[in-house]
Parts: sequence; structure tokens; C-alpha cells
Amino acid sequence: MNGQENSWIRLTDDSFFRDFDGNFDNKIFRSSTGVFEHQTYDTRLSIKYAISGGDECYRFEGRDHRIPPGHFMIVNPKDTVLSRNLGSRQTEGLSIFIAESMLREAIQSHRLEAFQIEPFYPDDSPVPHFMEQITPAGDSAFGRFVAGLSNSPSLHSNWEELFFELSYSLIQSQAGYWRRLHLIQAVKPSTRIELYHRLEQARAFMLDNIGRPLCLDDISRAACLSKYALVRTFKAAYGMSPYRFFLNKKIEHSKQLLQTGKPIAEVAQRLGFADHAAFGKRFVKETGLTPSAYRDAVS
Repeated sequence: MNGQENSWIRLTDDSFFRDFDGNFDNKIFRSSTGVFEHQTYDTRLSIKYAISGGDECYRFEGRDHRIPPGHFMIVNPKDTVLSRNLGSRQTEGLSIFIAESMLREAIQSHRLEAFQIEPFYPDDSPVPHFMEQITPAGDSAFGRFVAGLSNSPSLHSNWEELFFELSYSLIQSQAGYWRRLHLIQAVKPSTRIELYHRLEQARAFMLDNIGRPLCLDDISRAACLSKYALVRTFKAAYGMSPYRFFLNKKIEHSKQLLQTGKPIAEVAQRLGFADHAAFGKRFVKETGLTPSAYRDAVS
């Protein structure tokens, strides 16, 4: 097998794994399967990307994860990962595995170039912890890089260089996540990671309910944290209180609605303000302009 064949592997069923030596370092698996189920053991850091068809389905650490087409998910090293497609719909996706040595090289390169990136390492792990979140590929430079790998492997002539560039982009994409983990106050790294996940639950809850007048009790319940722990940890990680974050998002969304010519009373109602007067007062306080003046300025 040549270098390209060693790094790029096509899967149409699980027969490949019968003679596989278990070395996942710097490999890209492109799968095109109908009904499929395979359990992988002791995997490296990987990126899962759904290309087309149905969702890419994975189960690890007792949870199911469904990645819709056009989305990706970073998966930290696991003891076992179950990959499966139990539907009749043909599904295409990528599983990209990166060697520890390549990650270390990319981290060192960032440090030599004086980037302020400080990886966050879990207990006794040689590999930093990466944010496990299903994300649209088009939302970031790293996501677009991953999506581009679904093209023909013949476009990639130097695989070592490709995996280094992928690792370098991955490290850059995690800078904000690692910075927030370092800011959260907890003794154990695993506790910091769990607290961050709860903060993300709080953020998602606020964004999903942007049109409601939420109170702190609502948000703390969504995050499974006490009100005190939520406010303290949220401010440490994001530099603002949950209330300030929620209000900022309401104002941002109101600007978008005003730019489309929506009536002020409708904008106020959509965003959960008591009435258009209450909305106008808050908008002036946050922006220095009345809603109508802002709309005129951007139209």
C-alpha cells in the first residue's frame, strides 16, 4: 500500500476491520454505508463529519450522538466508540484520527510562534481535552477545513503536511475553550470540564428561549447548578453574568429584526419585553439610540 492508501481508507461495511492492525494514527476513513454497526476500541482523538444522507450516529460514555449532514464533532480519546447506521438510508461521512505526536508538534509550533494558546489537560492525559460539541462545519475555519477533506484524496499529495495543518487548525479552534477552562475555579480538571458543559447548557437554554423573560431560577435549573454557582462560574468563564449575556443576545437579535424593517412593537413582543416602551427604554440604555433612530441609521 502506498502512503495515500495508508492514510485514506474507504468503508462500505465492517469487513476492513477484520484484518486491521488497530493503528488509527493519522488516518481518514470515508464511509458510505447502509445498515452498519461497529465498535472501535482504544481510539485516538478523532473528528467525525457527516457528508450526506442520514445522520452519523455514535455512542460513547453512555450517550448517543447524532451528527447531521454538514456538521462535525470532535471526539476525545475513548476506550470504546460504537459507530452505527440502523436506518435504511445511505449515509456518507468521515472519521479522521490524529496521532498524539502530530498534536504535540502542532502545539509546539503555536508556542514557537508566540500564540497565547495554553492547552488544557485532563488528569494524567498526554493529550489536551477538546470540546465535544456537534457544530455546523461552515461556522469556523477548522470546520471548513474538515469539510474540504471529503473531496478526492488525490488532491492531497503530502499526507504528513495535511495532518499537521489539520492539527494546527484544530489547536487554534480550541483556544477560547481552553482559556475558559483555565478560568473556571475548581481543583480537578474533570470538574472544570463538567462545569463548562453545564455553562454551555445554560447558554443554549438562553439562546433557545430568547423570546421569553427568563429569570435566574430558570437558567440555573437548566444548568443543574445553584444560582450562586452559576453566576460565579459563568462570570469567570465569559467575563459577564448570565443576565448580561442574555440581555446582550436580546439586543443583538433586536438589531437584526429592526434592520429587516420589523415594527418596534413586534420586535418587543418577539423578544419577551413587557411592551414596546420597556423595549425602547432598554435599547436606548444599551445602544444610545432609540429603536427607530437605529433602524433609520442602518436602512
